[in-house]
Amino acid sequence: MLEYLHGFDGILITGLGVSAHRDAIPVIRIMQADIQNQGYAAGVAAAMAAKSGQSIHQIHIKALHKHLVEKGNRNGHKGHWI
Repeated sequence: MLEYLHGFDGILITGLGVSAHRDAIPVIRIMQADIQNQGYAAGVAAAMAAKSGQSIHQIHIKALHKHLVEKGNRNGHKGHWI
C-alpha cells in the first residue's frame, strides 16, 4: 500500500516494519517480492507525476494499475497484489 506523508507533496511511503523470532524469519522472507512490488509501484507513480508535471495526488490511478498488471506486478483483481 502506498501512503502519503501529509504536508509533504511528492513523498511516498511504502514498506513493512516487522519483528519476529529468529525461527520465523525464513517464512517472512517470502514477503520480499511483495515489498519490492510496492517499491516499484511507488517509483512508477513518482515517474508518472514527474512526467506529467502533476502532484503525486493527481496521477491517473487506473493508468498506474494498468501498467502494473501489464508488468506482472498486479494480478488484476482489486486489492490483491502478487
